[in-house]
Amino acid sequence: MIELNNQLNFFLLINSITLILLILNQNENSRDYNSIVSLNPLEKFTWFSLILELGIFLIKIKNSDF
Repeated sequence: MIELNNQLNFFLLINSITLILLILNQNENSRDYNSIVSLNPLEKFTWFSLILELGIFLIKIKNSDF
């Protein structure tokens, strides 16, 4: 159980950093492009990463030993 928790912590950390970088990149792109915005692949990956982050966090909360 401890090994699974360590792997979840590592994956949660990597996904958090990736998500922060994607959101910062998306903010920079939105400043440059002010017309009608379509859902680009990078934005889809950002939403997928956010949902994955919340799912992993929920699993981590449920599996932790208090």
